[in-house]
Amino acid sequence: MSKISRLEATRVSDLHLDPGFIVSKAQKIPVAIEVMRRYDVDRVIVVSDSRVIGVVTLKDIFSKLSSKKISRLSPTSISVAAFTSPNIITAHPEENALEGAYRMVEHNVSSLPVIGSDGAVKGLVTRLHLIPLMAKSNLCCKEFMYPSYITISPRSKLSLALEKLSNTPIRDLIVVEGERPIGVIGER
Repeated sequence: MSKISRLEATRVSDLHLDPGFIVSKAQKIPVAIEVMRRYDVDRVIVVSDSRVIGVVTLKDIFSKLSSKKISRLSPTSISVAAFTSPNIITAHPEENALEGAYRMVEHNVSSLPVIGSDGAVKGLVTRLHLIPLMAKSNLCCKEFMYPSYITISPRSKLSLALEKLSNTPIRDLIVVEGERPIGVIGER
């Protein structure tokens, strides 16, 4: 079996999916943060009238709260809807994991809500679910690495790091002192 065909043979439903914790778009941001804290997750699925409309991550929240447009507002007055992207990208339990992985890359998202034919949330598949599967396939790093990277100084403000992360598909910044990498800062 080839490296890629092993990925194609694995269905999304075969992966150990996250439960996919749900919040309403009308709820306030502190409610979403509390759900994330309580269940030790970094994202929640957002619904409107029992229909999935998006995913909100801690990165989304911190990026928007640090923006000049929203920074003057109290987080307790902002609904989850303000942090939800307008176009939801989902996965179906019966599709193969490779299709899901390609969709994540194509749309620059780190997770997909898994929605059954009945419209019910079956869970959440993240990039982290695909790592063990890819490790078993003996694929090389060069087949998945970004050709470029972004650096930041250890003395930079956190708001600059958040801005850089929100404006690129790259999920991690390399912290550089002089020309030497000394660490990584990412969305988790």
